[in-house]
Amino acid sequence: MQRNWKSGRLCYTAGAGNWKRRQKRVFLVKVKWSIRLSRQRDSPAKERTAGYAAGARYTKKGCRHLLQERWQIFGFIKNNRTGFTIGKMCKMFKVSRSGYYSWLCSNLSLRDNDNQNLTGHILKVHADSKGTYGSPRIAMELNRQGIKVSRPRVARLMQKAKIQSIIKNKFIATTDSTHKFAIVENKLERNFKPGTTGAVWVSDITYIKTRQGWLYLTTVLDIGDRKIIGWALSSTMKATETVMPAFKMAQKNRPIINELIFHSDRGCSIPVTNSGIY
Repeated sequence: MQRNWKSGRLCYTAGAGNWKRRQKRVFLVKVKWSIRLSRQRDSPAKERTAGYAAGARYTKKGCRHLLQERWQIFGFIKNNRTGFTIGKMCKMFKVSRSGYYSWLCSNLSLRDNDNQNLTGHILKVHADSKGTYGSPRIAMELNRQGIKVSRPRVARLMQKAKIQSIIKNKFIATTDSTHKFAIVENKLERNFKPGTTGAVWVSDITYIKTRQGWLYLTTVLDIGDRKIIGWALSSTMKATETVMPAFKMAQKNRPIINELIFHSDRGCSIPVTNSGIY
């Protein structure tokens, strides 16, 4: 060590031993911060400090790093081999260089082979179900086939292979048939092939969700040629803005000549008294 003539502080002189010590300190700081950041990402701050008083920690185990398994140590050495020498990292983690190179050149373990085979079975069951099966039903199907596996393991492998089930939205009935308005007799009786145009018109209302709110699209279709002959788009469910404009447009585009059946559902949107249709 040598005293600086300006500040009067002691400082290390340039040398091989000092350089090695600095490199060792840099390496330890990097390992410490990588472990600390991984712990902060894995668990929230409230969970990490729950149950401890201010300043109370288990200092006895504070010097132990998180890389307890041998494959974790080897993985860390592989990821940081460009910044530090392999021999120095093996010495710090108390593992042999021959063991690291053996792990680096070795084939997959039995667990990895089982995971690959199991992922293939998961893909097959997922494809046979047309993408509708999730981890619970895939695990049940594999156990039914004689492949003993738990649901958490199936879920973990599905997440790793980016396999997701198709989630269908729950059907919501928007037709309210319990209203107090008059209900017209069903004269169509599911006869959707009238054989000519201008004989049967059908109508319905579709709900469209937008950023500004709900819109309601009313259409009138002539089932003789499956052509939309009238429509109306509104922001309310009033008959004066939905059914009546669509019916008037259909009457303008295709005038009523012979007897016409106008069929719709029995919801409260269409059979109203002030619509002027019935």
